[in-house]
Amino acid sequence: MPTADRPAHLTMAIGYDPHGDIVEGIRRAIAAGVTEIDEQAITAALPGGPSKEIDLVIRTSGEQRLSGFFPWQTAKAEIVVSEKLWPDFTEHDFAQALEFYAAHRTAAPCDEVRGERRGS
Repeated sequence: MPTADRPAHLTMAIGYDPHGDIVEGIRRAIAAGVTEIDEQAITAALPGGPSKEIDLVIRTSGEQRLSGFFPWQTAKAEIVVSEKLWPDFTEHDFAQALEFYAAHRTAAPCDEVRGERRGS
């Protein structure tokens, strides 16, 4: 959830190239003189605005896959799948997705991939 240190940020991907995004992040890290390529160096160099970790992905049209949508940034994201198509997705649907996100972040405070507490 947004905080004073981490305000809310909306990212929309239109014509997005997931492989090119990661390759560009590695290139930027090397061009910046990073000598040890690690997760933090790549994350910091990724294009795409101020938000480097995506917390919630809303997938419309009922698709049960991410289709290469920000693979690096969504590794720990909650995913909400809506049967509605994007043009039919309403403010109410968005509010429901946010409620789902809030409930799951509260119910599952540990990161399943690393076994760390979120926020640590």
